[in-house]
Amino acid sequence: LALADIAAVEWQPSAGLENGHLRFTVRNAPTKAPAKYDPNAVELWGFKKDPLMALVAAAVQARLPHPAARDAAED
Repeated sequence: LALADIAAVEWQPSAGLENGHLRFTVRNAPTKAPAKYDPNAVELWGFKKDPLMALVAAAVQARLPHPAARDAAED
């Protein structure tokens, strides 16, 4: 994925028996599909917490333009 195509990053850690995911929301390709069927998501399995995925999500999010700057550019 190109950074310019990413609109947002969503990290849902695994909790209990539920798997977590790291999802990249791509412009012009919104989806409501579960993470395991979304080509722009990584499903996190198991009981073990994976803090590395939180760091990946934070690193990508930090490089995205601020939402207010994006709205101003579209005007």
